Amino acid sequence: SIIACYKYLSNDNMLKTITRLANMMRGIGDPLAATYARAYLARKAHEVAPKERSYLIECYNDLMYIQKDLTDEKLKDITEPRKVSKKEYLDLFSPALDWLLQCIAYQAPATTLQEILQKYEQCNNGYLLNAIISSFLPHQISNHAVTIINYIKAVDPETYDKHHLYRALGVNIVLASPNEEDKLKILNEVWKDVSKFDNLPNYIAVAEVYIEFPVKHCTHKETNVLLKDIIRHVSENKQYLNFQPQLQSIIQKVLTNYADIQVLFSMDSLLPFLDLFRGAIQVDVNKTLLETFSKYDQKISDVIIINTMFNVAKNVHDSISSLSFADEIRQISRLVSKYIQKMDFGRDVETVSYTHLT
Repeated sequence: SIIACYKYLSNDNMLKTITRLANMMRGIGDPLAATYARAYLARKAHEVAPKERSYLIECYNDLMYIQKDLTDEKLKDITEPRKVSKKEYLDLFSPALDWLLQCIAYQAPATTLQEILQKYEQCNNGYLLNAIISSFLPHQISNHAVTIINYIKAVDPETYDKHHLYRALGVNIVLASPNEEDKLKILNEVWKDVSKFDNLPNYIAVAEVYIEFPVKHCTHKETNVLLKDIIRHVSENKQYLNFQPQLQSIIQKVLTNYADIQVLFSMDSLLPFLDLFRGAIQVDVNKTLLETFSKYDQKISDVIIINTMFNVAKNVHDSISSLSFADEIRQISRLVSKYIQKMDFGRDVETVSYTHLT
């Protein structure tokens, strides 16, 4: 209310007043209270001076000073009396950091992110880095993906789980393609670290996002390598049985983005990946594969592809029961019919593969 009243005195001094309030917050001794005070200032100042952002950069610079000053010894002095862990304490900063970075990123030019990342260079706070990745536009983040990956690797795993950061980065580089010369470097650098994860749920959480990156921005060779690595991780002790929905999400992203069936089946990891599914999810995945197959605009004469698709069509067909809805029966009938129409053996009408249909 007081800030808003300043406009009756002079609109020209509004930025000066807000900056003076931001500087006054340097006197708040509690790091958590100071962070939330700056977030509140950003909220109220945006109401009276939405186009001004220089004070936000000042607030961010002060936050960086606070984060660098939060050494292990100082964190221990803060957390032990309160009986909370470092991770729990730092997590309390998240809402304030998210809001402040969103205010900075709103309609910000590309140079703003570059400045923000330069200031972050000596920091290893995962909560702050996550706020940066989540606040700026995907194409801005993609342009600095290599730098951000280096920052992620430097994050203290005891205070923040890296897989959250890799997922947030993955969402951005899927939506906006990085520079051509950086694509393979990004994939290799990320997966070099992710493949070492001991926690399988964290690994799968990252893989579920990153599979779309090689599918959309690289070649099927990179997709094939990534699928092989996923198979290797989940095959131990049949862990794939515990991650059926996540694996379904992964393979559906592959199936729906490759229109060329020949390219799809050229990946030697495809069939082993399909073998990971069980029950109703297996039927759903096979339906997706049949739909992709039905959209292919050429005849198929490859015996291996035809026999594989026969087993897929049979699995989907056998899922029909007396309880199936009429729409579902029609959909499956249409898919199976299109599969039959796609087969082409030329003049060899007595090919043994046709005996599957009798």
